[in-house]
Amino acid sequence: MKKIILVLLSIIYATNGFSQSDSTEIVDINMQDYSPSVLLGKGNWEYKLFNNLYTQTANFDANGNRQQNANRANYFSAINQFLYGVSPTLNVGFDLWVKSVHNGTAESSALDLFAFPNDANSRTAISGFGPKIKFAPFKNLTKLSLQSTFLIPVATDLEGKTNGQPYLSDDSYIWINQFFYDQPIGTKFQLFFQVAPWFYFKRQPQAAGVSRVAFSNPVSVFFSYYATDRISFYVQNEYWPSFGTPFISSAFLQNGIGMKYQLIKGLLEAEALYTKFTVGKNAGAGETFNVGFRLIH
Repeated sequence: MKKIILVLLSIIYATNGFSQSDSTEIVDINMQDYSPSVLLGKGNWEYKLFNNLYTQTANFDANGNRQQNANRANYFSAINQFLYGVSPTLNVGFDLWVKSVHNGTAESSALDLFAFPNDANSRTAISGFGPKIKFAPFKNLTKLSLQSTFLIPVATDLEGKTNGQPYLSDDSYIWINQFFYDQPIGTKFQLFFQVAPWFYFKRQPQAAGVSRVAFSNPVSVFFSYYATDRISFYVQNEYWPSFGTPFISSAFLQNGIGMKYQLIKGLLEAEALYTKFTVGKNAGAGETFNVGFRLIH
């Protein structure tokens, strides 16, 4: 983990040196203007670290009924994202995803995961790394953008089929396409929409009659309130269906509430988010605790 952080900091430092020496004009930044639908200006860069802890002691069955489990399953994701502004309509970058899993008794704490053990019930690994591109397809629609990320699986046997360790992540090449759009409502409120088709390409051959390609299409809506020029609050609703046999093989709805605060105005922002899985089909019935940081220069 320390090596990963050092590599990321080195890349950011190198990019900073390039942008300082380049003749590109970098304007002052109002971080609240940089919603996910807005691209970075030429020479600007952004680094995000989003930490997600998911924990569950229940699941939704095929009929949508909530069933209690005998064990607690915990999953942690540290999603590192870097973007660089090539132009006001084109940004490029990369993602690095680090994941952990820990399975314990129903009475155990979700925080037991952060001991990062490596045994038959626990595992930590780099689950994916890959390039991303973000662009604005229409000049007259500055609040509409498309981001495409291709994640290459790094660790072996992420699904734990042969290594005697628990399921960590889908053992697939993942192509994520995110369509972003936001609509300001006056000066204090904003609606943000996201449609994000995910395509999964299994790394290993599957059983006879089982496709190596899978598809899901989450849809998200956020409603934000900008209390001041440094702090904002939002509510989130996300529906995530996965398609297969039958047509929608699994799905869940998660609802949440979060806030963002600029620790250093115009430079560093912190985020906290809580979500709960309220409806589902062949899916977990858990909750998430999230902390994120965003650095823009």
